[in-house]
Amino acid sequence: MKNRLWIVSAVAAGVVVSACSGQTTGNPTPTTSSSGSAPTSSASSNADPLAAVDPCSLISKALVTQNVLQQDPTPSVPGGRGCRWTRPDDGSTPNPSYTLDVDIYDTSGLSGMNTQGMQVSSNPIGNRPGRLLQDTTLGSCLLGIAVTSTSRVDIDANAAAGDITTSCKLVSEISQAVAPNLPPYSG
Repeated sequence: MKNRLWIVSAVAAGVVVSACSGQTTGNPTPTTSSSGSAPTSSASSNADPLAAVDPCSLISKALVTQNVLQQDPTPSVPGGRGCRWTRPDDGSTPNPSYTLDVDIYDTSGLSGMNTQGMQVSSNPIGNRPGRLLQDTTLGSCLLGIAVTSTSRVDIDANAAAGDITTSCKLVSEISQAVAPNLPPYSG
């Protein structure tokens, strides 16, 4: 019986030794932080680059002042986060009144845009893919700017009296100002 116990003990010790004999390269890192939270995984490094971006921060204060924009309460954007500005018709300028929305979609790329009833065309902004959507009935113009294949920023303008030409001109101008404020494109 003693021999059997000794053999079982020797085999068990051999298993433990062989399981611990492998070497791992690299630097050891602690598995908990001082706050006691779990360590972050490599999946978090692949998180959406727009996750921490406030849509209201994408338009500079200079652009807001130059265009006499007033920030409205943040609109409800299904599946996204938005910021809205209006330019009221004060009668002293030749520019019409309009609304301007900047919406961030963290989990919906250009392919996720609702294009029903819209005229759709490709409209890249620098090295970023983009999609221009025009609603000629309502006079609105929207440009989706890709940040990744699964995230985007939409610039949407609605000029007074359904003026599609003015709406699309605004979208073009604003998108050129917003694109440099976006994280680098990674399609």
